[in-house]
Amino acid sequence: MPAANAVPARSRPDRPLEVVPPAQAQDAGLHRSKRRPLPHAAYAHTRDDRDLTRRRPGAAPERGSDRGDRSRPRPRASRVRHDLGHPAFGHAGEEALDAALRERFGLGFRHNEHSLRVVDQLERDGRGLNLTAEVRDGILNHTGENEPETLEGKIVRLVDRVAYINHDIDDAVRAGVLEPTALPAAEIELLGPTGPRRIDTIVHDLVETSERVRRIFAHLVDEGRSAQDATDYVAGMTDRFALAYAARLEG
Repeated sequence: MPAANAVPARSRPDRPLEVVPPAQAQDAGLHRSKRRPLPHAAYAHTRDDRDLTRRRPGAAPERGSDRGDRSRPRPRASRVRHDLGHPAFGHAGEEALDAALRERFGLGFRHNEHSLRVVDQLERDGRGLNLTAEVRDGILNHTGENEPETLEGKIVRLVDRVAYINHDIDDAVRAGVLEPTALPAAEIELLGPTGPRRIDTIVHDLVETSERVRRIFAHLVDEGRSAQDATDYVAGMTDRFALAYAARLEG
């Protein structure tokens, strides 16, 4: 796996920038893109035409999950591009276009693959954006069978689900398709009454849980366990046991 602070590699040489890191520069390049996402991401499924616009769902969760480290801009660079390949009507449109291609030509369509085609082949009148390998990997593998190679790409893959599920709930409630009272009461009480509150709760839990696991693992290794033994022990813990174990270490 490439180091998080490694110099991003591009498919062809690019003019070096004296101040702005390469990943941040390619992030800024999106604002010159003919296909940049509209202010709101995936297409909402409401009946109101005003809501049939692209929303960028990974924004706030990604910023929280990367712990606010602005020296590592690749999560944002991958996030703002990862859904550029979505057709109209989001995932429903993706499934319809995939079915049409298979029926007529024996081909298929996946929005993550098309997102990479957009930035590699369609932008800048066919010249492409010449993004780094790390960002291209994050775009391609934010969904599907393969995991991203970088930690930043893994963040985008994870928080994309957190965001779009909560945004879809908000869209459905706002459109009158779903009543708030139809949402599971216990889960809403735990996570929060609104999409932003639920996203905030989940992101904080991700960060705090990751810290607990690292703390437990480090404690076991410091006690003399081998890497494999410590891994097996942590992997076999239940949530309740791990929480109690971490609480003892913190106490």
